[in-house]
Amino acid sequence: MLRFRSLAFTASFLLALGACGKKEEAPQEPVIKPIKIYTVVGGDTIRLEYPGQVSATLESVQAFEVSGKIVKFPVVEGQDVKRGELMAQLDMRDYQSNFDAAKSEFERAESNFKRAEELIKGGFVSQADYDTLKATRSQAKANMDRAEKALDDATLRAPFDGKIARKLVDIYNNVQAKEGVLVLHNLDDLEVVINIPESDWARVSRARSKTMGSSDEDALNPLVEIAGFPGRSFPAVTREVSTTANPTTRTYEIKLGFKVEGDEVILPGMTAKAFVEVPAQVRGSALMVPVNSVSYDDEGKAFVWIYEPAATAVTKREVEVGQMSGSSIEVLKGLQNGDQVASSGVSHLREGMKVREFK
Repeated sequence: MLRFRSLAFTASFLLALGACGKKEEAPQEPVIKPIKIYTVVGGDTIRLEYPGQVSATLESVQAFEVSGKIVKFPVVEGQDVKRGELMAQLDMRDYQSNFDAAKSEFERAESNFKRAEELIKGGFVSQADYDTLKATRSQAKANMDRAEKALDDATLRAPFDGKIARKLVDIYNNVQAKEGVLVLHNLDDLEVVINIPESDWARVSRARSKTMGSSDEDALNPLVEIAGFPGRSFPAVTREVSTTANPTTRTYEIKLGFKVEGDEVILPGMTAKAFVEVPAQVRGSALMVPVNSVSYDDEGKAFVWIYEPAATAVTKREVEVGQMSGSSIEVLKGLQNGDQVASSGVSHLREGMKVREFK
């Protein structure tokens, strides 16, 4: 009996000791979700957003005007070249031989014609023979000029200062006349092409017509943002505006030009966003927010998440939406100037959730 009590006491003691050794778990800190925040702005103008892609304003596929085997190809992709710099060259032996033969033929015809010019003065050469020698000389000159051009065309030189974008063939390849060999572009001047839907086209074109023909003002006040450089915007100018809709997408194309004056390396093909301004009296009085900031409940009602800076939390608010414009959407009711709405990760937000702004 004593032995049993002793074992029970020992077990109780060990359990109590183990319980004392456990550390109390610290309370879990609430997860603070980072989100992007968009501030609703109204006023005299409304800024519309459209996706686009960067391209070089000056871009050219370079090709030989004659066929042959490439024996010199000294440039590499990404290399800067100056106007007139050698980029590629064909095997020139046949072209050189053809030119030398044509030149010799011309020199012989030229000599015969000059001799005939002296002889016709004394009546030693008939007018018919003189005319034949003159025609022979002209034909020989044309043949020599063609051979010289073919010889020159066997060398590919940069037509403008630029950068080698892509090499389309390799050295020692046989290429045909006008077959693309490389792509050359100039990155000092870039552009973004955007497509305006029919629903926006009339309003955008009316806004632009305010300063149509002006060289120092652009009514659309366009800006370009590059996905790889968030928070950095580049002033742009409207260069080309199509007046015919794409038959498939029913959109109108606008080309916006911009220059990079900082250290950013922006290349063709990069994803971009373009912003254009439309006066409120032209576009309408609705406020605009990013499309991805609007969600819909099970009943199909639209809502947004309002960011409350004092509470650093979000709260749900029902809104009435209108038409989409690029990557923006009209909000007809439910918002006012200065409201801050979540524009990223909205599907994961809940009422009263703590958040912080992601920049």
